[in-house]
Amino acid sequence: AALGENGAVRLRWRPEAVSGQIDRALTAASEAVFDVREHGLGLDWRLTLEFRNDERDRFDVDLPEGYLLEKVDGTNVRGWRLRTNAGRPAVEIELLQTAKDREQFTLRLWRGGPIGRSAPARFDVPVVAVPDAALQSGRLLIRRGPLLELQTLDRKGAARIDLPSGEAPSDGKAVPLGIQPFESYSFAAVPFTIQLSAAEVETRASAVVESVLKLAEYEQILESRVTFDVRRRPIHRLRVLLPEGYKLDAIRLPDVKAETGSVPSFRHTMTNQHGRPLLTVYLASGQEGKTALLIAGSLKRPLAEQSREMPLPRVEALDVDRQSGDVAVQTDPSFDVELLDPTGCESVLPGRLHGWLNPAQRELTRLALHTDGGDYSGKLRLTPRAPDVACDTITNVRVTPRALEETILLNYTVSRSGVRRLEFLLPDAMADSRISAPMMQRKTVAPAGEAYPGMVLATIELQQEAMGEIRVLIENDRLLTPGSHQAPMPIIVGENGSHTGTAARYAVRVDRRFAVLENAGRGELVVEREKSLGMEALGSHGKDWATLKGILGENITMAYAAASHAKQPRLTFHVASHEAVDTVKAAIGLAETTMMVDAAGAYRAEVVLKVNNETEQFLDV
Repeated sequence: AALGENGAVRLRWRPEAVSGQIDRALTAASEAVFDVREHGLGLDWRLTLEFRNDERDRFDVDLPEGYLLEKVDGTNVRGWRLRTNAGRPAVEIELLQTAKDREQFTLRLWRGGPIGRSAPARFDVPVVAVPDAALQSGRLLIRRGPLLELQTLDRKGAARIDLPSGEAPSDGKAVPLGIQPFESYSFAAVPFTIQLSAAEVETRASAVVESVLKLAEYEQILESRVTFDVRRRPIHRLRVLLPEGYKLDAIRLPDVKAETGSVPSFRHTMTNQHGRPLLTVYLASGQEGKTALLIAGSLKRPLAEQSREMPLPRVEALDVDRQSGDVAVQTDPSFDVELLDPTGCESVLPGRLHGWLNPAQRELTRLALHTDGGDYSGKLRLTPRAPDVACDTITNVRVTPRALEETILLNYTVSRSGVRRLEFLLPDAMADSRISAPMMQRKTVAPAGEAYPGMVLATIELQQEAMGEIRVLIENDRLLTPGSHQAPMPIIVGENGSHTGTAARYAVRVDRRFAVLENAGRGELVVEREKSLGMEALGSHGKDWATLKGILGENITMAYAAASHAKQPRLTFHVASHEAVDTVKAAIGLAETTMMVDAAGAYRAEVVLKVNNETEQFLDV
């Protein structure tokens, strides 16, 4: 007997009428496997019958109700015939040869139909009995499909035992999803009761959406990585709802291995759901754990021309319990971006996204967003950035015996945003000067107006907006005439907001202004201090002198720096010439010296001078 609940023992005696039908020499040992599959219930019941000193050519077996007997397997089985026994289904098994002492065969039963699909299903474990046997005992193994969750509700007449270590007998049917052991029991008599409840295993899935949104005035590119985390049950379909007007360019699943042969690892379709594109990916094999879906595409909607606004594109993973994510918004360097009317999302520090952004993407990210859930919204507004422009000017005047070679170097440093136009004022004597700059498309020179008499406005237009360091070189040559001369000092348009009525859209900060004089003639350069304004002389051992020497070379004669408060600094100089003095018209063309020194230090020397003398009778040596 088997112990019941709370250790109680229940004893029963067979009625007189039934006792007379029992063959006390017949015992039945059972090995049963009960499979709870997604599409039905299967039972393999192997009977080992022993009957000492007796012979049998047929057996009667009672079957459970509602099950179809598919097959009776046995090496000595001739056939079988279904019938009823006291209103219950039964089967009569006929043997090929009369069995002596022992016989074994297996009954395979099946009850089809979906299990636990819409609601949990309750059922009893079916029992196969041999009515003629005096003793019936055995073991039962219960297995389940991987998509089902079993629960034992009631148990009577059976004891729980450890799961067998070996493989259970199989009915030979293919099980695409596999089968897993659940519980194992032993029983000492039949019938016994084991009530089970089966329900479909619910998929537990979450998604993390990491997107990079690249914004420009006429193009928006959206690249997303949707990482699905699937638990408890593999999935064969991924669905992602994309933003309105999204054009899919590429899709990849790096975590899904390609199938052998010519079968692709996945296929995808694009449909429409509520006016938004729906991407559906069908997987060749079920995926469990983390699976990344990479999506790349663009948005077919330009920014509003006046406000430069657009709705925040929403990427929503379907069939998941929870979704979170981040959005890295990248813009053209000439624009700032801000988030308006956020719902379900918030701005965060860009460093929070550095865990999944590569270094190049980190530098371009202007706005970082965190989303919680798939139903988030907001607006993105682009605002043109005011460039931060600084400029250093160097004016170099090289004085030769016949000309003044004037060179002006404008060294712009542009940050935050690019510039496409550069403007500066020059003396009208430099209207025809040579101007060069990288990526220069066009230059124009026009009178500066009444505010700056005697000056011209030079405008340079570049091929495209430029950032970083921009160097403009201005060269001009003019004859050296007697009298005073001024070093041409440029005025940068945009400094302090505007100049000459031509308002630049950015302000230029002029940091340093230098004027350098280089004497390559015979005269003496003299700076007229009373006519100069706002210029300070530089020492040859200072830092600024070293900077100028690194740019202009070693031939600097004098260098000056304009004071920071001087609006229009001026450096005036003239070339002072001296009268020529007649000297002896004799020259030493070649001098040769020969010297011999001994070990004691004594020496002898001979000097030979080859002199060219046209006027003097003698020369002092």
